[in-house]
Amino acid sequence: MMIYADGSARPNPGLASYGLWIDVDGHHVTDLTVPIGRTTCNVAEWRALVAALLFAHGAGVETVRIQTDSRLVVEQVMGRWKVKAPHLRTFCQEAQALMREFKSCRVEWVPRERNEADA
Repeated sequence: MMIYADGSARPNPGLASYGLWIDVDGHHVTDLTVPIGRTTCNVAEWRALVAALLFAHGAGVETVRIQTDSRLVVEQVMGRWKVKAPHLRTFCQEAQALMREFKSCRVEWVPRERNEADA
C-alpha cells in the first residue's frame, strides 16, 4: 500500500486539515480530507502521518510506504532530527510505535508537486 499524506493550515496557525491519497498495487483506491480546526502546519503534517499509519494498520496490510512533502516530519520520525517541541514529540512517538506494527514501513520525503495528497 502506498499512501501520500499532507497537512496544511492557512494562515499558519489557522484553519487546518490533512489529506490522504491511497494507492494499492498502483491503483488509486480512495482519498480523504479531514478538517482538524485551528492549529499549525506542523501539527497538521504530523496528524496526516499518524492517520496514514492508522489507515494502513486498520486495512491489515503488512507493508506500507508513506510519502509526504514535510521534510521535518520525515527526518524527525526517522530519528535523524531531534523533536524539540513537546506537543510534536507525542505525535512522533505515536507514529514510531505504529511503524513497528508493520513488517515493512517506509516514510519518505517527496517534493510538493509529486505529493498526490497536496490538493
